[in-house]
Amino acid sequence: MLALIHFIAWELCVMLEFNDDDFITPEQVDFKSLAHDIFKSEMGEIANFDMANASDYQVEAEIEVDPETGEIVNIIATIPNKKPTLPATDFIGFHDIEMSIYRNADGLANSELQMFNKNPSNYVWAKNAPSDPTKVDASDFGTALHTSLLEPELYDDQVIIASTKGRTSAKFQELQKDNKGSIVLTDAEDDQIKLMTDSAIAHPMFQRILCAKGACEGSIFVDDPITGLRLKIRPDKIIDSCSPPIFNDVKSTRDIEDWRNSALWKNPLFDMGYGFTAAYYMYVGSIYYNIEMTTYNFCVVSKSASLGRYPVSVFTITKDQLIEYGFWQEMLDALAHFKECKEKNKWVAYEQFPEFRIFDDGEVTVTFEE
Repeated sequence: MLALIHFIAWELCVMLEFNDDDFITPEQVDFKSLAHDIFKSEMGEIANFDMANASDYQVEAEIEVDPETGEIVNIIATIPNKKPTLPATDFIGFHDIEMSIYRNADGLANSELQMFNKNPSNYVWAKNAPSDPTKVDASDFGTALHTSLLEPELYDDQVIIASTKGRTSAKFQELQKDNKGSIVLTDAEDDQIKLMTDSAIAHPMFQRILCAKGACEGSIFVDDPITGLRLKIRPDKIIDSCSPPIFNDVKSTRDIEDWRNSALWKNPLFDMGYGFTAAYYMYVGSIYYNIEMTTYNFCVVSKSASLGRYPVSVFTITKDQLIEYGFWQEMLDALAHFKECKEKNKWVAYEQFPEFRIFDDGEVTVTFEE
């Protein structure tokens, strides 16, 4: 006579499958104690199974019992398999974690807040819309440059060089699809990144930042004391040998002269939202370090060569300038708005066109003073 007993450890329950008419035990059996005894004395390879950590395991056993005496005659059991554990998502403070873990961790990132700031619906869209891995060449290039400059020891492990002439070939796109956790570059892109890296190292200020004491690609998580939101940042390079610490942001750019341009529509501080980025990072950093951060650096490498070299420079901005240019208040307002939308679970929004300057095309009279 067989009594099939399933021990599901994480539920801490015992399930019996038998017919009452066919199976009668002369005395009440404590199956929870029985389960413990089985694992301690009868299971061989798993005799030292730790029941204290049973929540991590699922165990099943078939037990043959003598219906007259209630004694165990035979046991067929499976070796416990540990339940798959999901990566942790609840972080606070500083953590040295991989980018993939950072992205999945709880907390509002700068890029998400900027996307939300344009349209709340964009925040939800970015989390759910599919991504075409063959259309992220600019992102791949920037990530590869970051790795080459900040974590050169990881470059060979994370970057795959395709022996193709361009990104549009079927072989290149096949490599991208087969290596989703890696960055796939062409030979030409790899050569360019190496030259840009050497160019950055040749720049005294850029090199000083790279060699300064402090973490590269570290992740910081804080709870905003004003909104209560969990916020997260991942500074490229932290210089913590000074007080207050300084965050350094590595950027590649089409033309480094844009960073020197006073036109708002052309300077990346406004055009690319980098002023907002600096404000957000300094705000979160100030909460974490419990000290007002006053300076933020952009370490810029041009992707366009000039006389055969890739220009490099370091641009710095202060908190006072971010306040003056309106970035600081824009960031605070965006946080307050995000909190409101989150509490109401209201993300549906449309956008309006900007104000167009329409000029009257009627006659224009031009007069000259004598």
